[in-house]
Amino acid sequence: MTPEDRLAAVLGRERVSTALLDRVAYSSDASLYQLIPRAVARVQSITDVQELFAWSRRERVPVTFRAAGTSLSGQAVTDNVLAVVEGFDTFHVAPDGSSVTAGCSLRGGYVNARLRPNHCRIGPDPASIDACTIGGIVANNASGMCCGIAQNAYHTLRGMSVVLLSGLVLNTRDIATADALLAEREPALYAGLATLRDEIRADRELTELIRHRTRLKNTMGYSLAAFLDYDRPADILQHLMVGSEGTLGFIADVTLATVPEPPFAATLLAGFDSIAAACDALAPFDDVGAVAIELMDDATLRAIRRYASKDATVRLPDTAALLVECRSADPEHASTLGAMLARVAERCNAREYFLAANDRERTLLWHLRKGAMPSVGAARRPGSALINEDVAFPREQLARAVADLGALLHTHGFADAVIFGHARDGNMHFAFSLDSGRLERYEAFMDALATLVVERYDGSLKAEHSTGRNMAPYVEQQWGAKATAIMWRIKELFDPEHLLNRDVVLTRDRKLHLRNIKTLPPVHPLVERCIECGFCERVCPSAGLTLSPRQRIVVLRQIERCRIAGDRDALRVLEGGYRYAGEETCAADGLCMLACPVGVDTGTMTLALRARRRLPLGKAIAARFTRAWIASVGAALSAVRLAAHVFGERQVHTLTRWLSDRLHTPVWLPTMGVPDRIALHRSTAAQLVYLPSCMACFGGRTGDISISEALFALAQRAVVPIAVASSARRICCGQPWHSSGADHAFQRVQTKWLQAAHSASDSGRIPVVLDSSSCALSLRRTQSGLRILDPVEAVAQLAPAIARRVRGRYRVVLHPGCSLERLGQREHLVGLLEQLGCEVVIPFHAGCCGIAGDRGLRYAKLPVNALMREAVEIASIDADFYIAVNLPCQWQLAHTTGKPFVHLWQALEQMTR
Repeated sequence: MTPEDRLAAVLGRERVSTALLDRVAYSSDASLYQLIPRAVARVQSITDVQELFAWSRRERVPVTFRAAGTSLSGQAVTDNVLAVVEGFDTFHVAPDGSSVTAGCSLRGGYVNARLRPNHCRIGPDPASIDACTIGGIVANNASGMCCGIAQNAYHTLRGMSVVLLSGLVLNTRDIATADALLAEREPALYAGLATLRDEIRADRELTELIRHRTRLKNTMGYSLAAFLDYDRPADILQHLMVGSEGTLGFIADVTLATVPEPPFAATLLAGFDSIAAACDALAPFDDVGAVAIELMDDATLRAIRRYASKDATVRLPDTAALLVECRSADPEHASTLGAMLARVAERCNAREYFLAANDRERTLLWHLRKGAMPSVGAARRPGSALINEDVAFPREQLARAVADLGALLHTHGFADAVIFGHARDGNMHFAFSLDSGRLERYEAFMDALATLVVERYDGSLKAEHSTGRNMAPYVEQQWGAKATAIMWRIKELFDPEHLLNRDVVLTRDRKLHLRNIKTLPPVHPLVERCIECGFCERVCPSAGLTLSPRQRIVVLRQIERCRIAGDRDALRVLEGGYRYAGEETCAADGLCMLACPVGVDTGTMTLALRARRRLPLGKAIAARFTRAWIASVGAALSAVRLAAHVFGERQVHTLTRWLSDRLHTPVWLPTMGVPDRIALHRSTAAQLVYLPSCMACFGGRTGDISISEALFALAQRAVVPIAVASSARRICCGQPWHSSGADHAFQRVQTKWLQAAHSASDSGRIPVVLDSSSCALSLRRTQSGLRILDPVEAVAQLAPAIARRVRGRYRVVLHPGCSLERLGQREHLVGLLEQLGCEVVIPFHAGCCGIAGDRGLRYAKLPVNALMREAVEIASIDADFYIAVNLPCQWQLAHTTGKPFVHLWQALEQMTR
């Protein structure tokens, strides 16, 4: 047996993979490095971590942990064993909201969303907060735009559960008990920490160095300040874990003190003639009480303008900009703060400024700022990797330091470089593209950078991204020989064989930062801008099941590398595996495009790849005979429903699931409807015309009233005449063919629909009502001259007249769905329901249900994976109605969650009876 076989025997074969496709999928994070692991293991409990550590000690194979993989310095990749962290979802908020306990695999944005009702948040606020996890935030000591030093994980830590390499689990929330346990179970480690504490405190020069180095943001090396700030070895240990990047142990969960997040904000974007002029305004803005002051240079602004602001209504400055925010618990005070910010901008000779008038504009400004790094990456040279580093300078020297940094970048030939960052803290980020053939130039630049930052400005080589691989060779230049020797002793105490994230934070390899730099060969025009940041993964229904959008691109790029290198064996394996993992299980829902700051559209790329394959005969025939196809599907659903009455729903579902797993035939769900024989309504005075979807025709009757009957009832109560197109039950919008990448068949079917819609709507005079948001999204792409109303817009036509019929106040759980999100109708629907007196609850994890037309029926694991987290949320929510706006979504949600999901129209019909 190989070491990997023995690991699989311990953790379970389904959770350890040595398949090339899986290893390549996890070979890249958001940094410039690529290392293909020898195996990928999934750890889902503390017991798993203990077993993994025991295996690592026995086999002497190093291990690296990975959570979200948004790390920018290469600390989440390895050529040894990569342990993917899942399921650590502990969550608890103190009754007074003063602290939060969160598992390491929970995303920071989720934790903040749960804290929002208490008007607080966690202290760290990196730009990747919605994508990165609590474990990564703490292990990297991430900070961000408002965090500074005082609110980072080190200073807000109140306790953690940590697993040491020996397998000891230490819960530091009761520090006295933890200290006693550490002394008993790990006496050498305990004594070693106490010895280091005493040595450091007795060395005045070293003590002063530590205090001096930590006056600015500084995440280089280990947190030596712990030996000065805390007495008990267990307390020192937990603070050493902060920023240790998985090199000392595993952080399972943490308790952090929360910080206030007043609900009202004053946010201003100001443009200046130069970086120096912008830096002159820092102190005046700070004096007003700004919690964030973000600086962007001209190159950053150009990149954002090109890639992240296509829908923005704000004009970005040209030369240099500051994004400034103050917060308040009082709306009138927030308004006063806004006026004060405007006066400061004028006094500091801002060329222009924009003061956000509402939350939508504020969100837009921050969206643009948080899109800076991906936008810069999108602008890089084709095939090159993106370098994204951050440093810290004393703020009083910031203008000169930024000028010197810019000159250094240009001197070494990185003319495409940009500079932006958290000016309030003197924390600047710089980014540029790097080709593999320019490593000597990059090495010379990094050496010169270390001299500039440490020796000329007495700053920090790493302020918040953590040391990683890229800065590990420069730790001694930052800290000096004595302090670095202390760090090596710390590493030896915790991990004497260097099994945990080897060569990260500390390395003997002076060239480490020059090795394993990835190339990004072109694979498809739609994804060339991708820098593999991972922002997309949180919304992907197939992430964790097969591949995420980032992983699809990573694998395609590796396929291209194999093709270039002539590695036929690897090419054959990867191409063979990608068919299922990359193409067939992609929902192509477009949510990854919305989550990506630069709009990389992996779903549309997948449709293009599917288009290269032959359309199945059945779908080709259905495209020609749509009416017969709708009738036959309806008949099949009726027959299966009859069989379920005879043999039992569970038995029929199980049989169809068994067939689907093997043949990818559609699975039958007991929550599916039966055909709705929609009556044809003709009215010369019609104000709306209804074209039912094919799904409503063959499965729209899901309760005591069908979708069409609900619409007719609502229209009658609103006294709005509505007609039904004579072509009902004969046409389809074409979405089933579009999702298969069958463009020719799709155009054929959609053309028939458009012709019928023109006829029914008097050439576009009468609005056309659709019952499915996915159909509306598909048809909005056409230049048809029709006024197409999605289900929400149809309700908006009727809501004023039916509002008075709503007698009670209803609690509603809403699943918006991917199509509604892409239509931009989510907030519109929430507003309509609230106007009708509803309390609306949208689960945090609501996204794509994974049904994806019929894809989720043919690949049944896809919706199960997609709804895994949302289903847990919904299970704990009692509501009067559970609402969807797409019929297949309704079926799948009702089946997976066990809740009685209904269509929006059905819910409103019941509310207005």
